[in-house]
Amino acid sequence: MRIHLIVPALAVVLAAGCGKTRLATPVGHMGDNISVGPISYNVFESDWRPELRGSAGRRSAKNRFLILRVTVTNGGGKEFNLPLFHLEGADGKTYLEEDSGEGVTNWLGLIRILKISETVDGRIVFDVPPGSYKLQLLDNNDLEAQQMKLVDIPFNVEQQVKVPTLNEQQ
Repeated sequence: MRIHLIVPALAVVLAAGCGKTRLATPVGHMGDNISVGPISYNVFESDWRPELRGSAGRRSAKNRFLILRVTVTNGGGKEFNLPLFHLEGADGKTYLEEDSGEGVTNWLGLIRILKISETVDGRIVFDVPPGSYKLQLLDNNDLEAQQMKLVDIPFNVEQQVKVPTLNEQQ
């Protein structure tokens, strides 16, 4: 009679373990040259801003603007259509790159077709809550055969702190 109780419990434990077979996605760091298939990425600058100013005036963020400077190189044998980037938050929520670069110097743009051996350098922008993220890097647009790696984007807001001089304290 005890065997009848153990077998269902064992089946539940085994079924729960089978759901964990997904391999972890490799994670790199800002400044690293990261290859995903024939495409190479480098994310080497981040900047947090509450607003952007462009020719259309001031643009306020819902949260904060995170601007990342990236280079992408097509090392493959055919043109590569670079899709919009996604950020993953610590809570697993994903955020799509903004489709407007108004107020962003050297914005990468929306239509990004890299020719064979071409490298592009530019900035992408997200409107996200302040925090640490992982940027998704893809090798192609084919969802069936797509490879992905992640880049850690640490939360680092440099705030200038004015220290009063001796004359200002008096």
